[in-house]
Amino acid sequence: MENQEKTPSHTKENQEKESFLEKMSALDDKFGEFINNWEKKFEENPPKAISELQTQLMTINSKLWDAYDLLSFNLGDRGIDRKKDKKNNEELDELRITIQNKMPNLISFVNGSPFCQRITEWPEGPGDWETINAIVDQEVMVKKNGNPVYFWEKFLVSQLPITKQHREKLKIQSKIAEEVIKNNGENAGIISIGCGGCRDLEYIQDKLKDRKAKLYLVDHNNNALRDANNRLNRIDDNNKSLINKNVIEFIRGLDKNDDQVDWKNVKMIYAGGLFDYLDDKTINFILDKIKNKVQNFRGENDDQTVKILFTNIRDSNPFQPFMEFILNWRLIGRDKKRMEGILNSLEKNESDGKLYTEPTGLTWIAEISI
Repeated sequence: MENQEKTPSHTKENQEKESFLEKMSALDDKFGEFINNWEKKFEENPPKAISELQTQLMTINSKLWDAYDLLSFNLGDRGIDRKKDKKNNEELDELRITIQNKMPNLISFVNGSPFCQRITEWPEGPGDWETINAIVDQEVMVKKNGNPVYFWEKFLVSQLPITKQHREKLKIQSKIAEEVIKNNGENAGIISIGCGGCRDLEYIQDKLKDRKAKLYLVDHNNNALRDANNRLNRIDDNNKSLINKNVIEFIRGLDKNDDQVDWKNVKMIYAGGLFDYLDDKTINFILDKIKNKVQNFRGENDDQTVKILFTNIRDSNPFQPFMEFILNWRLIGRDKKRMEGILNSLEKNESDGKLYTEPTGLTWIAEISI
């Protein structure tokens, strides 16, 4: 059978892809030359060398935005249909590998960073607790001063807004939890879903202890729960429940009353960062089950409220291309309209909920009392 001729549109797509890859290859050659001359540049003028390193990496990130034009789907479609997400992720992975094959110098450099290896390989799953701990502690895993990878890691975990937003939202979660226990007397219950190492509650554990707050810490990873328990070591074990379940197992348990929670004093339920990885349908399922559980348990005559809090990365993440094409950190960003739609499912009145961003502007904070 004769080979079919390529259509003009198909030819144009190939030309655009080849042109893009040639540009990325040229940037990689430039970066490789810079790294080869690093010792001399750093010896002559360390601040200038570090600044140039950051500029080159951010230029690569900026140029990688053009890669999204080569994909058949829109970024705003993520998280709407799980089947489409799977297909789209396969397409993105294929392009990611193609780009990396064209940028051996950059990939070799990035692979020299233990932190970047974590967020490429995800040994304990995407967004795992150890990675978040490294971001919170601003831990540079490369110890050799003068090594360009050291300055890259330091820049990544300490200065870039995409890592800073983690620390900022933890502060907000901590502040809100503190307000909840202050306003509800002793024994107020707090449920943290996808708790990780509980770095937010660690900030206020003495106040939690003094108010005899009851903590229900939910995570699918036993290592994360052990870390959380160790960090909250000043809180009596009787006031901590470690629930080793993934979010769906926990939520499904609400109907069966096997969720391991004493609901009579629960005053706050929150998920910080979890929804970055979940589709809209799953999020609405989770929030609907929580809402029903709260309302059914409380009864119509109880005027006390429960604070619901969740966060989500915004759709305008400037570091996204590097995260997705060079590393392997894929988040479902949502715009204001989608966030309002999710929040509206919990509201009795339009004014009930609050939607705002933490100081970097990269992460939504949604809260409502029901």
